[in-house]
Amino acid sequence: MKFYDNSAGHKFAMQAWAEFKLQKTKGARIQHAFDASHAKTVEENRRYIRAVIDALLYTACQNEAQRGHRKGSQSGNRGNFLEFLDMIYRYDEIVKKKLSGPGNAKYTHHDIQNELLDIIAGMIRKDISKEVMEAEHFALIMDETKDVSKQEQLSIVVRNLHQQSLHEEFLDFTAAESLDADALLKKIMETS
Repeated sequence: MKFYDNSAGHKFAMQAWAEFKLQKTKGARIQHAFDASHAKTVEENRRYIRAVIDALLYTACQNEAQRGHRKGSQSGNRGNFLEFLDMIYRYDEIVKKKLSGPGNAKYTHHDIQNELLDIIAGMIRKDISKEVMEAEHFALIMDETKDVSKQEQLSIVVRNLHQQSLHEEFLDFTAAESLDADALLKKIMETS
C-alpha cells in the first residue's frame, strides 16, 4: 500500500470516480431505455401511417370517394377512407391505439388526406417520368373540355413504348388558364 492511498484527497477522488462510473452505467441504461422507447414509438407511428396510406390507396385505386357527408363518430357512414381505416382498427392494436389518441395525431383530416394523396401522386409521376425517359418512343396526349362552370379543364396523358410494351398513363387533370401553345407547354412542364 502506498502512502497516498490513505490521504483524504485520494479517498475523495476514488469516491468521485466510483460515483462517476455508477452514474455513467446508470445513465447508459436510462439512455438505452429512452432509445428503445423512442424506436418503438417511431415504429408504431410508421406502422400507423402505412395503414392510413393503405386506406387512401385502396379507396383511390377503387375510384371511390374518400369522404362522406358527415364525419362524426355517430354517423352511419363517415366516408370510405374512415370506414376502411375503422376496419383496420378492429384487427390492428397499433392502429386502434393511434385512432383512440389525441385528435391532432390521427392524420385523418381531409387536408392531410389531400397532402398524402399529392405526395403519392408525385411519387407515381416520378416513376412514370423515369419510365418515359427509358422508353424508346413516347407521346403526350392533351385534351381540353369545359366543365359545368364553363372553366376550361385540361387532361394530360403520356403514352410510351417501353420494353416492347405500350403503356398509357394519366398524369394530370387541371384547370387551363389559356389554350395557346405557351400556356400548354407551361402546363406540361409543371406536370412532369
